[in-house]
Amino acid sequence: MADSTTPAGNEPAADATGAPAEGAPVTQAAATDDLAALRRQAAQAQASQSRADQLAARLAKYEQAEREAQLAAAGAEGKLQVELEQARQAAQAAEQRAKTAELKAAYPLAMARLGADALKLSDEVIAGLQADLASATSPEPPAPIGNNPARGTGATTPPKEETSKDILARLKTMGNPWAS
Repeated sequence: MADSTTPAGNEPAADATGAPAEGAPVTQAAATDDLAALRRQAAQAQASQSRADQLAARLAKYEQAEREAQLAAAGAEGKLQVELEQARQAAQAAEQRAKTAELKAAYPLAMARLGADALKLSDEVIAGLQADLASATSPEPPAPIGNNPARGTGATTPPKEETSKDILARLKTMGNPWAS
């Protein structure tokens, strides 16, 4: 068979792509060859298209898996964010309880009056209120300095029980204070 780029015998002239040259007569054999070439190209195009579809399906599958992994990571990150926020809130509540206990110990009168609202005030304000409340309350009785030295510190014995005869005898020894 002769080269398709040069005409020889009854073969039509063809260009570099294998298509007949323009103006060249088309024969049955050339039309069959062209049809076979077109079918081969269509089959190759279809094979390429199916391969492209397969690759697109694999790519979509990988992209879906990547999105799911990102969502899972975001879900885990979101869960960690929620846990972190809960821990912060618990720490803040514990700090408030500790400050309340500290203020109750330091300023009992002011804390009894203010309650939980005292946390909103500064320590200086609470101390001032404590001083005002302490001065307004009745003073405490003075603490005893010591024992009365005239009184003995030893145990006393209960008095002896007197009978009516004993009482009458004692009265007779006293005398009459109205007789003079």
